[in-house]
Amino acid sequence: MAAATASLYALTERDYERLARSTIPRPIADQFCFRVDDIEGATQVGQRLTAERLMRGIIFRYFSPWGGHERERRLRRDVPDASGDGKYIGPPDRPPLLFFPLLVNDEQFRAWLEDSAIPIVFVEGEKKALALMRIALANAVGGRPPFIVIGLAGVWCWKRKNGPLPDFDLIPWRSRQVSIFFDSNVHTNAKVRSARQALADELHHNRSAKVFFVEMPHDCELNGPDDLAYAHGDEAVLDCIEQAKPAIKPTAQPQKETIEERIRRGVFLRAAVANAQAAPDASELAKQTLGAKVWRRLAVLWAQAGKLEAEERDLLFTLHAMSDGEDEFDFYYLDLYRLLFPCDSSELDADGRLTSSARQRIRRRFDNLERAEQQGGIQFAIVRKGSRDDDGHHYPSHIRLLSLG
Repeated sequence: MAAATASLYALTERDYERLARSTIPRPIADQFCFRVDDIEGATQVGQRLTAERLMRGIIFRYFSPWGGHERERRLRRDVPDASGDGKYIGPPDRPPLLFFPLLVNDEQFRAWLEDSAIPIVFVEGEKKALALMRIALANAVGGRPPFIVIGLAGVWCWKRKNGPLPDFDLIPWRSRQVSIFFDSNVHTNAKVRSARQALADELHHNRSAKVFFVEMPHDCELNGPDDLAYAHGDEAVLDCIEQAKPAIKPTAQPQKETIEERIRRGVFLRAAVANAQAAPDASELAKQTLGAKVWRRLAVLWAQAGKLEAEERDLLFTLHAMSDGEDEFDFYYLDLYRLLFPCDSSELDADGRLTSSARQRIRRRFDNLERAEQQGGIQFAIVRKGSRDDDGHHYPSHIRLLSLG
């Protein structure tokens, strides 16, 4: 990785001092950073220079672990916009990239990246990534670091409009321990918490990683892990990582319904049908059975779902009945199957789980509902499918119900 060319400005003593407060020593600073004036800064990141929008600052260089070439540059401006925005900016015509702190040669870093036994820690920004990777290398055992680091240009900068960045597909995630170590404002900023949870969901549900949250100490009054290392030493950062907590807790499987319970349920349902047929006011009976709140929600839903086929409407109403008045909840296919279809034990395998054909029957209902939503221009629900990890833990499906009026 070649150093910045002579035509570019060297870092100043003040730059080195600022980077040192992130525990970034001079050799690392010279490898990944160089200073630019307003004209050069605007040129480097393809931005327009104006009197109100100055571009002097420090450039951070992005190197690829798949070849070692420089693939991106991002500017930390000395003078952000008056609103406080735009402290860090990159090229406007392309999405952000993951920042890999290559403090070793690219082949070694790539080998660690491809070794799913080595944990990964996500942090916000280039400085924090460099600081944590320095700590990881300082604590390597037998040339093997306790973790490697990936930096994000922002809390949502792990994805594009249509999904995660392409780099995600080049990294083995299955059963890998992945920690997300965001800044201390994750405790006070709901948008940062949402971004952290979305990243955890992507890594766990779609890539089968074992995801953990690392928290800054609540009483330290510091921003990020680089500040923590500067104020209290590398050990304080390692202690936080050691105390990481699971981002997604497994939910215990619901207790299996016995034959006797099914018989009692059947008797109850037949009695309910008989009562409904004999009742002079079916609406009043529905209120008494479901509760006024759920009854009102279903009445609105009925008006919206009128063009749905019977099976899709049946699924939608069953989900709302399961929600017990909540907009979001977790559920298992087994519970939903028992509400939608007759059960005679043939739908279960030897372990008491739904057979593949029974699960497919449920999925077809959801697929049909999704197609009906697209055709009708009304979205009724957002569903995240459940999963099971390599340790046998079951995670339920999660649903958010929409269009309730």
